[in-house]
Amino acid sequence: MRLGFGPGAFFLITQFPINTHMRYHELVEDHASDARNTDAALFHKATIEGSALIKRDCQPYLSQVKDPMKLRRGVSRDMKADPSMGRPAFNKKSAHLTGRNPRGTQMKEHHDAVNDYFTSEFGFPFRNAVMTSGDQLQSSNFGVDVAVFPIGEFKFLWAPNVRDLNHEINSTWAVEIFGAHRFRDMERILIELISKAGYQTTDLEKAIESKVEIMIWVEEYYTLDNNVDRMLAKKLLK
Repeated sequence: MRLGFGPGAFFLITQFPINTHMRYHELVEDHASDARNTDAALFHKATIEGSALIKRDCQPYLSQVKDPMKLRRGVSRDMKADPSMGRPAFNKKSAHLTGRNPRGTQMKEHHDAVNDYFTSEFGFPFRNAVMTSGDQLQSSNFGVDVAVFPIGEFKFLWAPNVRDLNHEINSTWAVEIFGAHRFRDMERILIELISKAGYQTTDLEKAIESKVEIMIWVEEYYTLDNNVDRMLAKKLLK
């Protein structure tokens, strides 16, 4: 066959690249579809298996709330669920209740002073507790948003109008606190403001619906990623 530069030759030259290009996109799309299906299956599996353990181990929590998926927390972004990469959608985590200095606390002395106050009034240094909220937007400010399920018996503390105590200390109350000339006066003013905030250890459902900061005192807790089937999880946890 003689090659030339007519339409037929152009067809012979371009036919293979075009077909190859189309096949490449088909393979990519098939792979992406398989990946999506695999991840969906893994998230579905995490929902079912996680819900079974939550129902078994978290009854003290489940008995206090209407929708157990509403208690949220922001976790490290390197913990974002990706089942196909070995990062599960369902996790069990230790609370690390000692030696914690919450992000955003301007002075460790303030952190310790608040802990001393909470311990004297409510029995635990709640600034070392697991920080949660009923507000997904708020929790996502601190990392990847996940649902939180305290394991076994737990305590909690919240105030009706305190969405983030660190923000209150470093912003809303800053003029009053840091306007004092002596550290001793700063600490006294801080505790006075906290004592007037209305902190309480009852009505977890109301705390969640109020979308404020909720400090959870518990040794361990489960998390479920936001990509799980929330409706299925809610149904399984009834």
